[in-house]
Amino acid sequence: MTSPLHKDTVFGLLTLAVAVAYYLMATAIPETVLGDAVGAAGLPMLYAYTLGALSLVLIARSSRQRAAGSGHGGSGQPSAVSNRHDEARHSAADGGPSLLRAAGVVALGVVYIVIVPWVGYMPGIAVLIGATAYYEGMHGRRVAIVAVCGAVFFWVLFVRVLGIAQPAGLWPSFD
Repeated sequence: MTSPLHKDTVFGLLTLAVAVAYYLMATAIPETVLGDAVGAAGLPMLYAYTLGALSLVLIARSSRQRAAGSGHGGSGQPSAVSNRHDEARHSAADGGPSLLRAAGVVALGVVYIVIVPWVGYMPGIAVLIGATAYYEGMHGRRVAIVAVCGAVFFWVLFVRVLGIAQPAGLWPSFD
């Protein structure tokens, strides 16, 4: 008897489908004479590629976990990871904490979208990364380090490497 697909596999397949749809919509964006080197479709296509790659990683990780078997350690006792997955599976079936957790992640994204025009890209993305890291269980100085390093990385990637202007807000421009 086969068991149903793991929730991470299902989510990975859904996000992969979204990535493909997003890519198809991005390729339909017309080029204009006012376009830059990246073009109007450049950033949406980068998002589609990134979402697709992350979806494939999630599917592969979920498949490996399934192939690993029961998740029991060598002692014959269920591991802590196995227990957490069992609890998460029961919570998801009940529509409880898993749904609330997903709603929390969506709320973080909504807050980011609302604040970024005013505070600017660099502080906005730092807040998003830091809040997400904290929400996922990271604590202490590591949250601030991850948030600052992530914000600098994405600012350099989008503004310097790809030449895509981001909202400055209160953040000074370094151009």
